[in-house]
Amino acid sequence: MAVKGSEAKMNVVKTIKEAFGNSYLGESGNKYYVLGEENGEKIQIAITLTCPKNPITVFQENQMNYNDGIDFNNTNTIVPPTTSAEITDEERKNVRELMAKLGL
Repeated sequence: MAVKGSEAKMNVVKTIKEAFGNSYLGESGNKYYVLGEENGEKIQIAITLTCPKNPITVFQENQMNYNDGIDFNNTNTIVPPTTSAEITDEERKNVRELMAKLGL
């Protein structure tokens, strides 16, 4: 007996391959890897596919009930501002101390 969703998963993987073309890198450890870009740097994105035990409920086209009150299709959803990933002076000091302790 096949695992539930195995045929659907194969179809989704086929769609991912077609959508990403040469940026599709392959499968490893039940994850599917594609190549993306951020700030001019090539990065790998891993995609995991599962057949959920508790599927979401579709209540309108392209709008889903995630049971957590968040409407990902609502353009008025409040999104917290992103912050810079700058390292503070204290973090630099901690890294220097750790590197010294490790002999690096």
